[in-house]
Amino acid sequence: MQLFIPEILSEIISNLETDSSSLFKLSLVSRNLAKCVIPFLWKQPFSISDKKHHSKIISILLFQLLPPEAQEFFEIDNLIKLQKIPFFDYASFLKKLNTSKIFDAITMLYIGIKNREFQYNYLPRLLDITRSFFKLLLKSCNNQITEIIISDNTVLGMKPFFIKFIVNILVWQKTFLSPLNFLSNCKKLKHLHVDTNSFDGLFNTTTIYIQPPCLQRLYINSLAISKTELQQILAASNLRLEFLTIYYNYKQFYIYKADEIIDVFNAIATNCQNLLELVVSNVSSYYFEYSIPIFKNCRCLRKAIFYFDNDKKRVIRNENILLQISQYASKHLLSLRLEGGLFFSATEIFDFFNERKMPLKLFQSGFFGNMRSMNNSLSSMQKKARSEIVFWSNHDRQIINENNIKNEKNEYFKLSVKICY
Repeated sequence: MQLFIPEILSEIISNLETDSSSLFKLSLVSRNLAKCVIPFLWKQPFSISDKKHHSKIISILLFQLLPPEAQEFFEIDNLIKLQKIPFFDYASFLKKLNTSKIFDAITMLYIGIKNREFQYNYLPRLLDITRSFFKLLLKSCNNQITEIIISDNTVLGMKPFFIKFIVNILVWQKTFLSPLNFLSNCKKLKHLHVDTNSFDGLFNTTTIYIQPPCLQRLYINSLAISKTELQQILAASNLRLEFLTIYYNYKQFYIYKADEIIDVFNAIATNCQNLLELVVSNVSSYYFEYSIPIFKNCRCLRKAIFYFDNDKKRVIRNENILLQISQYASKHLLSLRLEGGLFFSATEIFDFFNERKMPLKLFQSGFFGNMRSMNNSLSSMQKKARSEIVFWSNHDRQIINENNIKNEKNEYFKLSVKICY
């Protein structure tokens, strides 16, 4: 008897997609339901926080992926000997890979079988197993992968070594996979997330190869990335990127290196003209004025976020920046968030709001001028939009309104402004 009509079943599963526990229970109801639910459960099986669960996933995939002649390689350590024949082709359902979680799961599985704590003399064997596992896994599911996260390993604490090891597998293992590398073969790869603070040269080895036709979202969190490497990967995107997040170590870029920041911002403006959302983090606000070409050229940009991290001794006064953004930015720009180290006048904020009629968010920034003029300008904006305006002056939080003017001296005020419809 059919329990659900297909339309209802599809809606139930899609609503439970993030609830793995409920999906698992649903899969136990019947074989037909299991066939519908299992693909959702195995899209990103390592998203479940239970590390013991991760080890079971690895053992299932090992048994499924290994050809009979290669099973002896793993049976030496009893990794797959007790596994049953799987009912589904689980590897074909994988959509998202996190390199660190996979390596952690193999490590925990290996240590659990050895029934002891990790010892570094296990490392050569673990790397052999991981290398073989990745080759088999990537060969099986590379056409389905939509997201890859390359992150620092958490078990061994050998971050630079681990990242180089993973990059070697993803980029340079050509003989086992195909004439091209794995990343190039991921025709459906939409999201590449590189979250490492410890490895330099990653993009220098991969930019030539990372050209999947669907890549839309790129996240780079690398303190060691160079200007040239970033320019190369943006050029390789060939106008396809829609979401770009860059995390810098701003201390690498002082005033005399402003040309590097200019080049990076120009590369974004030139190669990411279809960009919908941009996040730039941990850059000194001194360089914010060089971002104007991005607002000029990226005509689809809907949301821009800049997190600044300034030297506390320096006060950055970027004159007319908001005016230039309001002039050059496209009508699609719906939200602008600037956090930390920028100081604006009441007139600049008021003019920008009147010109753009869009949400403006300023956090941990500052006001240059007279408290009464700021209050008058912001009060006028409050009448046009639902808003919260918060000043920080001498560590006292004040909600500013027409009847609350505590200080009328000309001075700097730390402020947090949030204006939205």
